[in-house]
Amino acid sequence: MLASTVTSKGQVTIPAEVRHRLGIDAGDRLVFEIEGEEIRIRVVSSRNLEELFGAVRTSKAFPGVAAVRVETGRNLRPSRRRT
Repeated sequence: MLASTVTSKGQVTIPAEVRHRLGIDAGDRLVFEIEGEEIRIRVVSSRNLEELFGAVRTSKAFPGVAAVRVETGRNLRPSRRRT
């Protein structure tokens, strides 16, 4: 059994063995699920946007950075007039 102590600020150090076995890295988020008197902790890994490239299929090809900037500028202009 692995154990850890809660600090006065409510912080807990996750034992190295647990971090290694579950693949927990710095920046990962933990989700706490409470069921009665028990707590389940799930790891939500952080990802860079670049890691998601190609994860979603599109109906048309990427038009390029310049075209995206122009379109973004067009879409932002009306909101600037309202202020």
